[in-house]
Amino acid sequence: MEFKVTFQLESQYENEENNILKTEIQYIEAESLELLLEVLDGDYIESYDDISVINIDTDDYLIGTNIDYVLIEDENENVMYRDEEIN
Repeated sequence: MEFKVTFQLESQYENEENNILKTEIQYIEAESLELLLEVLDGDYIESYDDISVINIDTDDYLIGTNIDYVLIEDENENVMYRDEEIN
């Protein structure tokens, strides 16, 4: 089964004006929602490329980046998971 996973990416700089927040969508194959969550909670997020939220227009100190999966839909666009704290 293919799942549509929406990720929220955010950079955090000393000066908050330089922070970038964006969403990205990935389509990921998994046999079930439970197995998909295992993959996401494993190494998937740690290896996710966060370059899109690095602000190249500043010399400000980057404190860090954060990546969360915030919405998961199945092949029929049924919401299987929603992060209520973020959405």
